[in-house]
Amino acid sequence: MIKQHISTQMIPERDEPALYINPRSEQIAAFAEEAVTVEDQPKVRLHADSDEIKDALSSFLTASKIAELIHREQLSLRTLTKPVQNTIFTTKSETVGSSHRS
Repeated sequence: MIKQHISTQMIPERDEPALYINPRSEQIAAFAEEAVTVEDQPKVRLHADSDEIKDALSSFLTASKIAELIHREQLSLRTLTKPVQNTIFTTKSETVGSSHRS
C-alpha cells in the first residue's frame, strides 16, 4: 500500500508506539499537521534524513507543531545514521511502506 503521508488514524488507539522511518519533508509536515490535533495519540518515533528534517523545520508552522508534539512526548525525532531506500511506518500490528521515486 503506498501512501502520500501517514494518517494518524493508522496509529492504534492503545499505548503501542509507532515507528516512522525515512519520511520526506512533505510527509513529516503532513504528519505533524494531523498529529497535533490528536491529544491522546501514542508516541511516534520518527527517524529521517537530516536534510528532510531541516526542510520540514524550515516552515515555522510545521516546526511549532513538531515542537508541540515533542513537548507532549507524543513524538521523538532522530536522524538516520544509514541511508534507507523506502518510507516505512510500523506498529506491532501493521506495517505500511512506500518506495521513493526520483
